[in-house]
Amino acid sequence: MSDMIHGFDALVRFTKWEDPEVRYWAIDRLIRHYPEECCDAISGFVLDDHDATPAMVARDLGEHGGPKHHAILLRGFKLLRGTVPGHCLQSLARLGYPGTVELAGTVLHRGDLNDAAIPIIV
Repeated sequence: MSDMIHGFDALVRFTKWEDPEVRYWAIDRLIRHYPEECCDAISGFVLDDHDATPAMVARDLGEHGGPKHHAILLRGFKLLRGTVPGHCLQSLARLGYPGTVELAGTVLHRGDLNDAAIPIIV
């Protein structure tokens, strides 16, 4: 990708920026241009304070991540609200996490179950 202004390392540096919009921009570019390679660099951003970043990261980890990303996806599932826990659960299922069914059952006890919170797992 020689026509890119910012390479992988520069984009990873931008993920450490204080402004959440800059982090979102950098993570979005990493996922678009380096979806497999960036998993380790972006995994912690499942817990980012930007509105769209956590779901985007959880989805990418589900498609390109591995078992070493189970822990951060579990944290996202347990700590976050809205649609992000559903994306984390879906990613865990795609990555073959052995406790996915039991984890999904815990949603009934959380009190925030709605149609938007848990996407359909395929």
